[in-house]
Amino acid sequence: KEITGDMTMLIDGLSSQCAARKKLLELHLSYNNFTGALPNSIRRFTSLRMLDISSNNLIGSIPPGIGDLTSLVSLDLSYNDISGHLPTEVMHLLSLASLDLSSNRLSGSIPAEIGVLTNLTSLVLRNNTFSGVIREEHFAGLISLKNIDLSSNYLKFSMDSDWLPPFRLESAWLASCQIGPLFPSWLQWQHKIIEFDISSTGLMGKIPDWFWSTFSQATYLDMSQNQISGSLPAHLGTLPPHLEAPELQTLLMYSNRIGGNIPQSICELQLLGDIDLSGNLLVGEIPQCSEISYNFLLLSNNTLSGKFPAFLQNCTGLQFLDLAWNKFFGSLPAWIGDFRDLQILRLSHNTFSGSIPAGITNLLSLQYLDLSDNNISGAIPWHLSNLTGMTMKGFQPFSGASMSSGLVTVELSGEIPNKIGTLQSLESLDLSKNKLSGGIPSSLSSLAFLSYLNLSYNNLSGMIPSGRQLDTLSANDPSLMYIGNEGLCGPPLQKNCSRNYTFIHSSKQEFKPMTFYFGFGIGLVVGIWVVFCVLLFNKIWRIAYFRLFDKLYDRVYEFLVGGTRMRKEEALSIAGHARKLLAAAAVPAFCTGVIGARRRRRRTGGTAMVRGSGG
Repeated sequence: KEITGDMTMLIDGLSSQCAARKKLLELHLSYNNFTGALPNSIRRFTSLRMLDISSNNLIGSIPPGIGDLTSLVSLDLSYNDISGHLPTEVMHLLSLASLDLSSNRLSGSIPAEIGVLTNLTSLVLRNNTFSGVIREEHFAGLISLKNIDLSSNYLKFSMDSDWLPPFRLESAWLASCQIGPLFPSWLQWQHKIIEFDISSTGLMGKIPDWFWSTFSQATYLDMSQNQISGSLPAHLGTLPPHLEAPELQTLLMYSNRIGGNIPQSICELQLLGDIDLSGNLLVGEIPQCSEISYNFLLLSNNTLSGKFPAFLQNCTGLQFLDLAWNKFFGSLPAWIGDFRDLQILRLSHNTFSGSIPAGITNLLSLQYLDLSDNNISGAIPWHLSNLTGMTMKGFQPFSGASMSSGLVTVELSGEIPNKIGTLQSLESLDLSKNKLSGGIPSSLSSLAFLSYLNLSYNNLSGMIPSGRQLDTLSANDPSLMYIGNEGLCGPPLQKNCSRNYTFIHSSKQEFKPMTFYFGFGIGLVVGIWVVFCVLLFNKIWRIAYFRLFDKLYDRVYEFLVGGTRMRKEEALSIAGHARKLLAAAAVPAFCTGVIGARRRRRRTGGTAMVRGSGG
């Protein structure tokens, strides 16, 4: 249960007890609701080895008395609202192995005295407003350092090109620090790095030759949002022909200037599940990596080409697919509906053609769909209610994704499905510049989370539905949502509706296969029983019905004996068998008793006479 209280009162109260000051070794107060500042009286707990007050609401600054906790091994004040500078007194914490001050409002420069902490293995200062320059003296004595996270600050690294770091890092998170423009030469000594993030660090030029071999043990690499390219156009930075990182699971290199083809050797990275190469200058086709099962595949804003990648059929766990703004062509495969975990699908601004596969409604987790600016035509799939990722209110399995559908400029025709109103979590719907007809479903007014709607430039007609949510969209000029549909009328358009105007769409029902088959089956059964009952209770019709089969039997017999010169016994057998089949197909099986009785009577009389004439 969460504890609420004032941190100053708590620490002062504990420090007033002599026994507590001497015996307290660990103080864990994380994930509570403590307020106030950490008082300087914390210095009295000289035996304290672990202090964790993370995820509270502390304010104020770090007291200089923190330097008196010389036995402290772990200090965690992360996720608070602490401000001010990092006190130089931390240099006295020689036993400190882990320091986490992340996600606060600490500012100023990082004191160089931190470089004397020889036992420090983890230094986490991310998400603050630290500024200044990081030099060699900050790391001079950090011989035990394994993990460093200085990301999301305003720091600049300035090391000599021949500097040899005293540590061997296992993870380095340096996003948003100024490291470039050249790749720091001291990185080539970090052969043990497993996780490495140098995104948004101002790097320019070609990736050095030593890079991929140095980080061959890495599982996570992020070099995104830089200007890695080389000199254009003569020496365009390209991906290396051999990616030597067999353990790599995540590769993020988006928003750079990397050109050339995606190398076939990327298929050798069989553990690679997340890859983002969007926003580069890549060309050619995507390598067909049939043995890799991607979870995230983002390749938008390049010049890639080819058909929809066939190897993706093996990626049953795919969650995010982004191929937008490329030159892909061909039709979308029917098996696209097999991605039951897919949450975001962006295929816009390509030249895909054909219709939207009906199986796309099987994407139960889908939250974002964008097929705009393609050559796709045909109708919108009816069973949109199957997209449960958009129908459940508040359903947000993928952090940061909005429930959205973009089908603009894909030459869609037909009508907007009535069931579009079941997509309760839908936030954005753009069906503009298509050939949609019919009315606007009144169910749109039930989309409580809808914040953007564009149905302009179609062939829609009828009265525009109203509703609390629809009336709040595009407050400046709501008529822009419906412009270019001459048949629409009613507010917010200037055109008034006559009495003959209704919601045209509501009069046309969608095709439901199960209802059709159920009705067809009932009709067939009822029809058969009507025929049977008429034959059972009306003697004249029953006699006429079976006499018809007797005549047919005689004609078959005459044809076989007279026309084909078949032996009489064989012809009699074939004709009798044909009559049985016809009778059985027309009435229930329990009528065969009546048929059999009539057949035996005919064999003793009339049938023998016919046989004689045939002989």
